[in-house]
Amino acid sequence: DRIRGEMKSPPVKETKPTETSGKYTPNVDEQTAYQNAVDLILKKRDYTGAIAAFQQFQKDYPDSTYSANSHYWLGQLYFAKKQDKDAVKSFAAVVSYKDSNKRADALLKLGEIAERNNNAAQAKKYYQQVVDEYPGSASAKL
Repeated sequence: DRIRGEMKSPPVKETKPTETSGKYTPNVDEQTAYQNAVDLILKKRDYTGAIAAFQQFQKDYPDSTYSANSHYWLGQLYFAKKQDKDAVKSFAAVVSYKDSNKRADALLKLGEIAERNNNAAQAKKYYQQVVDEYPGSASAKL
């Protein structure tokens, strides 16, 4: 009967998780929008559509936990299309997220863009930053 008595205790009041910048979000719409944009790249190979989807995602969810990744994807798409000014903006945005797991890769891409545009000195600075800040990373070994 002791077990039954414990089970009769009042239920725990459910509360909605609060959204905070840079934290996991339970927002299903946000997760779906991000995944749909990724799917345009990986499953449908619709790169133009993916650019539009990631741009819209960033407008709709500017403080998303996926912000750094969405900027990185956009940077990759622009890089592939040789739209270097847009790629630089996107990769620089990733770099501004100090805790992003894409930060080293974004710095590497910034170096590649500088190199592609005949700016060896700037490229070297980005490459050196990768080596200095992420010495054990795959990006530093490239």
